[in-house]
Amino acid sequence: MNIFNSNHISSSQATPTTQLHRSNHDNTTVENPPELLSGPEMIMELGSRVLGTENIERWKDEGLEIGSEAYTKGFEALNDALKWGKSQGNTASTSYSFNAHDIVSSTQNVPAWFEAERHQELEQHPHPGVKEAFSSGALWYGHIHSIQA
Repeated sequence: MNIFNSNHISSSQATPTTQLHRSNHDNTTVENPPELLSGPEMIMELGSRVLGTENIERWKDEGLEIGSEAYTKGFEALNDALKWGKSQGNTASTSYSFNAHDIVSSTQNVPAWFEAERHQELEQHPHPGVKEAFSSGALWYGHIHSIQA
């Protein structure tokens, strides 16, 4: 499964990962795994990945603070997309695009520049399926890629 930036996430970004314990030849641990997130922290982290951390920073610089409801909605969109991907079988050949603008605007009031940015992004999106789905209000779009050996 692949995913990129705010509108597309890879499987390595979709779930928190732990580092493997690395041991010296004498079995002493060199690195400890990071603490796993759970509950609200997990929702905020994964929701921010769906919205795009660069988008969130840019929007903040423009004066738009993203509320916790948007992170929750982003997490829910990711969860729905992953369930769909699992139902399709081979998740290694699946990627997802996320409609960050609509996720945010469905949970809070947004300024006119944000709506203009949304419209421009839709107009310029290169994938016709994503463009059509997002124009119809879909919060995510699943892509199934064929794998050639």
